[in-house]
Amino acid sequence: GKALKERLGALRGRLRGDLEELRFQSMLRTAASRTAAAEEVLVTLAAAEEPFKTGLEHMTPEEASKAAAHCRAVAKTAESKVVQAGGFLKARIADIDADERTPKTKLSLASSELLQLQNQVDVVAQRLAAFQRETAQYESSVLLRDVVAQVANVEL
Repeated sequence: GKALKERLGALRGRLRGDLEELRFQSMLRTAASRTAAAEEVLVTLAAAEEPFKTGLEHMTPEEASKAAAHCRAVAKTAESKVVQAGGFLKARIADIDADERTPKTKLSLASSELLQLQNQVDVVAQRLAAFQRETAQYESSVLLRDVVAQVANVEL
């Protein structure tokens, strides 16, 4: 009787540990996946910005307006992915900081991995902020060019 209870207790403890390990691995996979989705945004941002690399003067007003609108739409989608990844990571880091049941070594390892992913998302967020500033400059340039063209037409 007593030996069986001890073996069951040991088995229960091992299963609890295995379940905890699976939970951590799943959380880390999700965090890595969301971080990767945020990082993929950088490719989209670069592609959206490409028409402006040749110079605004080489674009028709319609092309410039369309490219600026596309940049704005891409930035909005990118921001959503960055916010999702950052929010998930911050919440999981807070969960780990509050976890008192899991061994500290495991928590430290998970926290370290999450902080590394958070740093990656922060880099993407900084690039996104720069992209949004550049997009605002493109839009201002497009508007200014339109106004100058209209003034020139009136003067003729």
